[in-house]
Amino acid sequence: MKYTLEVPDQDAEFVLELLRRVTSAKLTPIGRKPKQPKDETEYLLSTTANRERLLASIKRLERSTGQQQSPGITSEERARRFEAVAGSWQSEETGDELNQQLRAARYFRDRDVEL
Repeated sequence: MKYTLEVPDQDAEFVLELLRRVTSAKLTPIGRKPKQPKDETEYLLSTTANRERLLASIKRLERSTGQQQSPGITSEERARRFEAVAGSWQSEETGDELNQQLRAARYFRDRDVEL
């Protein structure tokens, strides 16, 4: 008995592998050869919408200074926000005292684990 099976390209390798495992079936390729999988660039550029977005992103990157920009926030505002939180830990202990407390709080022991 002969059948013609049409399978989407992305599923072709999977279906062929399944058919190859059936030892009583004889596979005879007809028509065109299966497409080689696209590389990442071809895949990402395969639709018009993706192509336009990627090319626009590349142009923006080429024009930029390499720093990530937050929309609507100036560099002065970004610096102000950073300075508001940088080094903002407040405690009565010094850094050395905190470090000593952390080291003293560590607990090491052998664990009995049964698998």
